[in-house]
Amino acid sequence: MSVEESLEGTTVCDPEFDSNCFNDAYDALDASGLAIIVYGAVGVVNSALPSLLWFFWKEQGGALTIDSLLYWGWQAAWIVHTTCWSIIALLFGFTSFRLAWVDQMFMFWANMISAAPFSLYFAVETVLFLATLFWEEPNKAGEVEHWITLGVYTVFAGATSFI
Repeated sequence: MSVEESLEGTTVCDPEFDSNCFNDAYDALDASGLAIIVYGAVGVVNSALPSLLWFFWKEQGGALTIDSLLYWGWQAAWIVHTTCWSIIALLFGFTSFRLAWVDQMFMFWANMISAAPFSLYFAVETVLFLATLFWEEPNKAGEVEHWITLGVYTVFAGATSFI
């Protein structure tokens, strides 16, 4: 049997030169499908949860004034999360169509986002920590709420950073 006969029916594919090299669909049980599902779920949670926490937990309490450092820390938190993760959350819905270019674009944005936890989240965490340390009100309940806020954001940002 010659080499040509043994290679008959097989295709050699180099993704660098052939854009049709990738599968048209992903399988949710293989590594790329699982990565898309995990990053998509994280994207949906990260784009929605900080905004919901801000508008339904912090803003409704009315305890924060516009000159409060905690106010600006929460403003930065929900804006940063929504800005960074909304593209991933939107693309996640389109990955169900099983188009290779959508999956590639999704993973491209997921790779772009990977630097955010170590830069933007650290800045927001620093602002919230400083707001907690320098709380000036004599109200003990407000101080406890600051520590709870810092703990909630730390857990949330920490879980996101290591996914």
